[in-house]
Amino acid sequence: MYFMKVKRTLQDVEKKITAFFLENGRMPSYSEIADIIGVRSKSVSHFWSAKLLEAGILQKGAKGFITLTRNPRALKLAREVCAGIPSPAE
Repeated sequence: MYFMKVKRTLQDVEKKITAFFLENGRMPSYSEIADIIGVRSKSVSHFWSAKLLEAGILQKGAKGFITLTRNPRALKLAREVCAGIPSPAE
């Protein structure tokens, strides 16, 4: 039986892990990462996690848990907001 080899990129893996986080409210385990990206072994999911750590997309917390560097639920600002003491209208 012939299986077609799938080429994965950091962006593809990042999108899938972020989608899992948004759906479940937590980071996936290595087993779940393997299922998400379509591989059979946890060592491959560890490989991709290490690549994402190197790229700065993921980070390890004080207790060793992996988290996203950027919060995917954060609001994106369109532009800068001027704040301070209002000036009198002319």
